[in-house]
Amino acid sequence: MAAEMPPKYRFEMATAKEMIKCIAYNLPAKKMILTDKINKRTSYHTVYQKYKSIFYNIAPIQNNTTCSNKLYMDDTFFKNIIKNKKEANQTVINNIYKEKINRLEANQFEIIFTDGSIKDNKTGAAYVHEKSNTIQTFCGNRKVASMTAELIAIEKAIEFAIENQFLKIAILTDSLSSILTLKNNDPNNYIAQNIIRIINTSTIDIVEIHHIPAHSNITSNEKVDKAAKAAIHSGDPIRIPWTIKDAIKEIEHQIREEWKQDYQGKIINKGRDYGHMYPELLKKPWFHKKDTRMQPEEIKQFNRIMSNHTFCKETLARMNIFTDDKCETCNTTENSNHLIFHCNKYSHSRNQYPLLRNNASFIDFHRNATTNEYITITKFLNEIQMNL
Repeated sequence: MAAEMPPKYRFEMATAKEMIKCIAYNLPAKKMILTDKINKRTSYHTVYQKYKSIFYNIAPIQNNTTCSNKLYMDDTFFKNIIKNKKEANQTVINNIYKEKINRLEANQFEIIFTDGSIKDNKTGAAYVHEKSNTIQTFCGNRKVASMTAELIAIEKAIEFAIENQFLKIAILTDSLSSILTLKNNDPNNYIAQNIIRIINTSTIDIVEIHHIPAHSNITSNEKVDKAAKAAIHSGDPIRIPWTIKDAIKEIEHQIREEWKQDYQGKIINKGRDYGHMYPELLKKPWFHKKDTRMQPEEIKQFNRIMSNHTFCKETLARMNIFTDDKCETCNTTENSNHLIFHCNKYSHSRNQYPLLRNNASFIDFHRNATTNEYITITKFLNEIQMNL
């Protein structure tokens, strides 16, 4: 209900994170992990066996973080003209873009467009150099973050520039996250560090990386976008080691899929009513919305009702606290559905709430009520002075 992984999965995730960092930072435990010399009775061995294909492909992080005085990032396409793309029309975008291109060409920059794409558990990357009519595409046989794909495209574009002995390079990308990663000189991203390193060791004078808005009818950007999508099926194959973040994300995805299967099995045999209401795992708790208007204790009570673990006679009899589970007024099983929607003792109070009158069970109520109407049940229970 809290949309939180069960303890066994959280523990597995925490162990995996620790092992990923040991490998990436080349800590003493790395050799022990990768040579499978871990005590077989520990959770580390279990996690290693489960995710060793990921552990073996984690990129090492260099101890010496590098900077570059050859690299300049422009992450403000609209600058002080307008706040963001939503406020821009096509004419504004065209004028800013044209001004940018004119300045770069006047200063003899070689202009390269880059893009990345993720689909079908594959990664595509591409760059376009209009001046030489060059379009180059690459494909990695695993799914990574879109930012990783964008950084790979930038790295390949710089390698192309070095091979062609360009001195002044302008890379135009619609990936703001990749620009910020380079700008912040993220020490945990091996691709960002590789980009800075190859720039520093090359004969390039300057590399400028400019952010441009996506899907804004900029011809060359649309061209490289199509190339990156096509790269997934026809690009030159490349190996993509895991970044720390991508490795963690992949293991988290696998754990969540396992948890999902576990959840699907449990709602078939146990917690069937809750399964009818939430057949899929929640990504966020139902009560995260601001319009819930319920206090913490009221949310807890609601969760007990959802899970059918309330303080009614049915539950207490199951625990051998009561000898029978019958409602004293109606002589039928006393559970939360009966007390809220049917019990004759509370008919007068119930009649004031159409949502309670017009639904036969909590499952029906959940189906027909919005989250901000859940408080109806809370008000009803407060009125009849009942704590479930």
